[in-house]
Amino acid sequence: MLADGRRFKVGRPKRKNVRHIDATGEVVIEVAQRLERGDSLDDGWLCEILSRGGR
Repeated sequence: MLADGRRFKVGRPKRKNVRHIDATGEVVIEVAQRLERGDSLDDGWLCEILSRGGR
């Protein structure tokens, strides 16, 4: 499931076939940290993080 915070919201992510996704090996640290803590993701925050390249 993929979400970008704009078109595909966190509440309704896009269902994707694993064969159609290319792994990049990159991890967005801020997202990983939130998920590890059990914090929720919201669309505005996710969109902002992804728009600046996850840095």
